[in-house]
Amino acid sequence: LINGSLVALSSDGWESCRCAVVAKREAARQRNDGSLFVAFQRDGAGADANSLGAAVEDAAYACELAVASNAVYEMLEPGAYWGAYRPVLAALQAAAADTSGLPLESVLLRAEACDAPPDFVSRGARNFDVRPIFNETPQEEGMLVDVCCPWERASGGGELAGTSLDEFQLRATKALLSHRFGLVQGPPGTGKTFVGLMV
Repeated sequence: LINGSLVALSSDGWESCRCAVVAKREAARQRNDGSLFVAFQRDGAGADANSLGAAVEDAAYACELAVASNAVYEMLEPGAYWGAYRPVLAALQAAAADTSGLPLESVLLRAEACDAPPDFVSRGARNFDVRPIFNETPQEEGMLVDVCCPWERASGGGELAGTSLDEFQLRATKALLSHRFGLVQGPPGTGKTFVGLMV
Protein backbone atom coordinates (compact mmCIF):
# COMPACT_ATOMS: atom_id res chain seq x y z
CA LEU A 1 0.00 0.00 0.00
CA ILE A 2 1.48 3.31 -1.09
CA ASN A 3 0.17 6.85 -1.00
CA GLY A 4 -2.47 7.31 -3.68
CA SER A 5 -3.46 3.63 -3.87
CA LEU A 6 -7.17 3.06 -4.32
CA VAL A 7 -8.86 0.70 -1.84
CA ALA A 8 -12.43 -0.53 -1.41
CA LEU A 9 -13.77 -0.87 2.14
CA SER A 10 -16.88 -2.66 3.39
CA SER A 11 -18.29 -3.12 6.87
CA ASP A 12 -21.34 -5.20 5.87
CA GLY A 13 -19.93 -8.20 4.01
CA TRP A 14 -19.77 -6.31 0.71
CA GLU A 15 -23.46 -5.48 0.55
CA SER A 16 -22.07 -1.98 0.07
CA CYS A 17 -18.62 -0.49 -0.10
CA ARG A 18 -16.78 2.81 0.02
CA CYS A 19 -13.78 3.74 -2.06
CA ALA A 20 -10.87 5.56 -0.47
CA VAL A 21 -7.31 6.56 -1.26
CA VAL A 22 -4.35 5.63 0.94
CA ALA A 23 -2.86 8.74 2.56
CA LYS A 24 -0.17 9.67 5.12
CA ARG A 25 1.60 6.34 4.68
CA GLU A 26 4.80 7.50 6.39
CA ALA A 27 2.86 8.69 9.45
CA ALA A 28 1.14 5.29 9.65
CA ARG A 29 4.52 3.53 9.50
CA GLN A 30 5.88 5.68 12.33
CA ARG A 31 3.00 4.62 14.55
CA ASN A 32 4.15 1.03 14.06
CA ASP A 33 0.76 -0.39 15.08
CA GLY A 34 -0.67 -1.48 11.72
CA SER A 35 -2.63 1.74 11.23
CA LEU A 36 -3.72 2.76 7.76
CA PHE A 37 -4.84 6.27 6.93
CA VAL A 38 -7.25 6.72 4.04
CA ALA A 39 -8.98 9.71 2.49
CA PHE A 40 -12.64 9.44 1.49
CA GLN A 41 -14.34 11.56 -1.13
CA ARG A 42 -18.04 11.64 -1.76
CA ASP A 43 -19.34 10.88 -5.26
CA GLY A 44 -19.09 13.87 -7.58
CA ALA A 45 -17.03 15.99 -5.18
CA GLY A 46 -14.48 16.79 -7.84
CA ALA A 47 -17.05 17.96 -10.36
CA ASP A 48 -19.02 20.31 -8.09
CA ALA A 49 -16.68 21.18 -5.23
CA ASN A 50 -17.38 24.91 -5.65
CA SER A 51 -21.11 24.64 -6.23
CA LEU A 52 -23.75 25.89 -3.85
CA GLY A 53 -24.51 23.22 -1.29
CA ALA A 54 -21.19 21.39 -1.71
CA ALA A 55 -20.10 22.31 1.83
CA VAL A 56 -23.39 21.01 3.25
CA GLU A 57 -23.01 17.73 1.33
CA ASP A 58 -19.39 17.41 2.49
CA ALA A 59 -20.43 17.99 6.12
CA ALA A 60 -23.21 15.39 5.84
CA TYR A 61 -20.73 12.89 4.37
CA ALA A 62 -18.26 13.58 7.20
CA CYS A 63 -21.03 12.90 9.76
CA GLU A 64 -21.93 9.67 7.99
CA LEU A 65 -18.30 8.55 8.14
CA ALA A 66 -17.99 9.55 11.81
CA VAL A 67 -20.92 7.30 12.75
CA ALA A 68 -19.19 4.37 11.06
CA SER A 69 -15.76 5.14 12.53
CA ASN A 70 -15.80 2.25 15.04
CA ALA A 71 -16.93 -0.35 12.51
CA VAL A 72 -14.69 -3.21 11.39
CA TYR A 73 -13.92 -3.01 7.67
CA GLU A 74 -12.77 -5.53 5.11
CA MET A 75 -10.47 -4.05 2.48
CA LEU A 76 -9.66 -4.84 -1.15
CA GLU A 77 -6.81 -3.30 -3.09
CA PRO A 78 -6.81 -3.42 -6.90
CA GLY A 79 -3.76 -4.95 -8.55
CA ALA A 80 -2.96 -1.80 -10.55
CA TYR A 81 -1.92 1.60 -9.22
CA TRP A 82 -4.82 3.84 -10.12
CA GLY A 83 -2.97 7.13 -9.61
CA ALA A 84 -1.81 7.08 -13.21
CA TYR A 85 -5.43 6.86 -14.39
CA ARG A 86 -6.80 9.53 -12.07
CA PRO A 87 -6.31 12.51 -14.46
CA VAL A 88 -7.98 10.60 -17.29
CA LEU A 89 -10.91 9.59 -15.08
CA ALA A 90 -11.27 13.19 -13.84
CA ALA A 91 -11.32 14.43 -17.45
CA LEU A 92 -14.01 11.87 -18.33
CA GLN A 93 -16.08 12.98 -15.33
CA ALA A 94 -15.75 16.61 -16.39
CA ALA A 95 -16.72 15.68 -19.96
CA ALA A 96 -19.77 13.80 -18.68
CA ALA A 97 -20.87 16.92 -16.81
CA ASP A 98 -20.51 18.99 -20.00
CA THR A 99 -23.87 19.21 -21.76
CA SER A 100 -22.24 19.26 -25.19
CA GLY A 101 -21.16 15.63 -24.70
CA LEU A 102 -17.94 13.68 -24.67
CA PRO A 103 -15.46 14.55 -27.43
CA LEU A 104 -15.54 11.83 -30.11
CA GLU A 105 -18.44 10.20 -28.24
CA SER A 106 -19.76 8.39 -31.32
CA VAL A 107 -16.33 6.88 -31.98
CA LEU A 108 -15.30 6.04 -28.42
CA LEU A 109 -18.63 4.73 -27.13
CA ARG A 110 -20.38 3.41 -30.23
CA ALA A 111 -17.49 2.81 -32.68
CA GLU A 112 -19.32 4.78 -35.38
CA ALA A 113 -17.56 6.54 -38.26
CA CYS A 114 -14.05 5.62 -37.11
CA ASP A 115 -12.80 5.73 -40.71
CA ALA A 116 -14.54 8.99 -41.55
CA PRO A 117 -12.31 11.99 -42.18
CA PRO A 118 -11.70 14.24 -39.18
CA ASP A 119 -13.85 17.30 -38.60
CA PHE A 120 -11.19 19.71 -39.90
CA VAL A 121 -11.21 17.84 -43.23
CA SER A 122 -14.97 17.45 -43.51
CA ARG A 123 -15.34 21.23 -43.14
CA GLY A 124 -13.69 21.59 -46.54
CA ALA A 125 -10.00 22.32 -45.89
CA ARG A 126 -8.40 19.16 -47.25
CA ASN A 127 -5.06 20.63 -48.33
CA PHE A 128 -2.50 20.97 -45.55
CA ASP A 129 1.12 22.03 -45.41
CA VAL A 130 3.11 18.93 -44.40
CA ARG A 131 6.58 20.54 -44.32
CA PRO A 132 7.13 19.56 -40.64
CA ILE A 133 6.63 15.90 -41.60
CA PHE A 134 8.91 16.08 -44.65
CA ASN A 135 11.64 17.75 -42.67
CA GLU A 136 14.55 16.60 -44.84
CA THR A 137 13.43 18.58 -47.87
CA PRO A 138 13.87 22.30 -48.60
CA GLN A 139 11.43 24.17 -46.40
CA GLU A 140 11.16 27.42 -48.38
CA GLU A 141 8.03 26.50 -50.36
CA GLY A 142 4.79 25.17 -48.92
CA MET A 143 4.07 21.46 -49.33
CA LEU A 144 0.29 21.33 -49.65
CA VAL A 145 -1.24 17.85 -49.89
CA ASP A 146 -4.78 16.51 -49.86
CA VAL A 147 -4.59 14.43 -46.68
CA CYS A 148 -7.43 12.13 -47.77
CA CYS A 149 -5.72 11.05 -51.03
CA PRO A 150 -2.30 9.56 -51.81
CA TRP A 151 0.19 12.17 -50.64
CA GLU A 152 1.31 14.08 -53.70
CA ARG A 153 1.90 17.77 -54.03
CA ALA A 154 -1.36 19.59 -54.66
CA SER A 155 0.51 21.58 -57.33
CA GLY A 156 1.70 18.36 -59.03
CA GLY A 157 5.18 16.91 -59.00
CA GLY A 158 4.63 13.36 -57.79
CA GLU A 159 4.90 11.59 -54.46
CA LEU A 160 6.59 13.36 -51.57
CA ALA A 161 9.90 12.20 -50.12
CA GLY A 162 12.48 13.40 -47.65
CA THR A 163 11.31 12.66 -44.13
CA SER A 164 13.07 11.46 -40.99
CA LEU A 165 10.09 9.17 -40.30
CA ASP A 166 10.43 5.51 -41.18
CA GLU A 167 7.81 3.71 -43.30
CA PHE A 168 5.60 2.75 -40.36
CA GLN A 169 5.78 6.16 -38.69
CA LEU A 170 4.83 7.83 -41.96
CA ARG A 171 1.94 5.42 -42.43
CA ALA A 172 0.73 6.22 -38.89
CA THR A 173 1.03 9.96 -39.56
CA LYS A 174 -1.06 9.67 -42.74
CA ALA A 175 -3.69 7.61 -40.90
CA LEU A 176 -3.95 10.13 -38.05
CA LEU A 177 -4.36 13.08 -40.42
CA SER A 178 -6.93 11.42 -42.66
CA HIS A 179 -9.16 9.57 -40.15
CA ARG A 180 -11.39 10.77 -37.38
CA PHE A 181 -9.88 8.28 -34.95
CA GLY A 182 -6.53 6.55 -34.97
CA LEU A 183 -4.51 4.36 -32.66
CA VAL A 184 -0.72 4.37 -32.75
CA GLN A 185 0.88 1.49 -30.89
CA GLY A 186 4.29 -0.09 -30.63
CA PRO A 187 7.01 -1.03 -28.17
CA PRO A 188 9.15 1.62 -26.43
CA GLY A 189 11.42 3.60 -28.70
CA THR A 190 9.43 3.17 -31.92
CA GLY A 191 8.46 6.84 -32.21
CA LYS A 192 4.86 6.99 -30.95
CA THR A 193 5.39 10.28 -29.14
CA PHE A 194 7.42 11.66 -32.07
CA VAL A 195 4.58 10.85 -34.48
CA GLY A 196 2.08 12.49 -32.12
CA LEU A 197 4.20 15.65 -32.04
CA MET A 198 4.44 15.67 -35.84
CA VAL A 199 0.67 15.52 -36.16
